[in-house]
Amino acid sequence: MFLAKFILLLWAVLVMGNPEPLGGFTKLEGKALIDAQQLLNTALAKMASGDGPHYHLLRVVEAYSQVVAGTSYKFTAVLIDERDVQKICEVDVLNRIFNLPMEVTVRCPNEAELTKQQSA
Repeated sequence: MFLAKFILLLWAVLVMGNPEPLGGFTKLEGKALIDAQQLLNTALAKMASGDGPHYHLLRVVEAYSQVVAGTSYKFTAVLIDERDVQKICEVDVLNRIFNLPMEVTVRCPNEAELTKQQSA
């Protein structure tokens, strides 16, 4: 009887207690979302201060993160370009550890994918 209860409890913890896959991306909310938005703003500002492109963040539609050798972020965001045109874009930010360059990839409709390395 004890074994049956233990197996039932273990099943409940494993199946019901962890809705996010281990090692996968986690949807950001609350303070984690605010922190990620600040990182995205910083990445876009660094990109604009160089040779571009020049995007401004209007709002984040959704954001996810995953711990890797640093943190990988995936954003769906409304960006405004240098012509004040709003675009819904996918932005990936790899914020690496050990002061390695941050990598930013922007994918907007009808535009080529762009990846930039930025100093930490």
